[in-house]
Amino acid sequence: MKDHQIDIILKAWTTYQELIRGFGENCWKIRTFFYTASFGVIAAAFTTNVTPLYWAVPPICVAFFSLELGYRRLQEQYISKTLEIERTINDILVGQETPVLPDGGISTGLDTPRLRDVLQFLKPKRYLFWFSYLIVFLIALALYSVGVVQSGICPPPSAAQHGVAADGAAPRR
Repeated sequence: MKDHQIDIILKAWTTYQELIRGFGENCWKIRTFFYTASFGVIAAAFTTNVTPLYWAVPPICVAFFSLELGYRRLQEQYISKTLEIERTINDILVGQETPVLPDGGISTGLDTPRLRDVLQFLKPKRYLFWFSYLIVFLIALALYSVGVVQSGICPPPSAAQHGVAADGAAPRR
């Protein structure tokens, strides 16, 4: 293998490593913004005594979960590509005349997301990824259902509080 080919392989490996690190840093930023936004809404619901505001947290959880999931998926694809290049580098280091090159060559092309790939992130062994989103989701629902606000615990709004009697008829005046 020629020196310029080896340089290209090493440059590709370096580029992939930088992309992987960048995706990892972005995932932590997403997670930080998630905690800030979700607990900010929880704090607002608590201090303003508006329990329905707790319902804003589950969509925040889903949105940030989806965003981080996308970044993690991209990161894993580049990790896979890096491993293929490392096999090539190992072949070069041991002096093989025809080192095994990555399938499809060296490229930044990625696979289209599939449901199966997404479901891989929801496995129990990946709990460090999804568990915090689930906990915040459940905290918001629990706070709403118990009616926790700054002035004390108040039950969630009932039908009577919204101008509807228990039998569905309009309340008497």
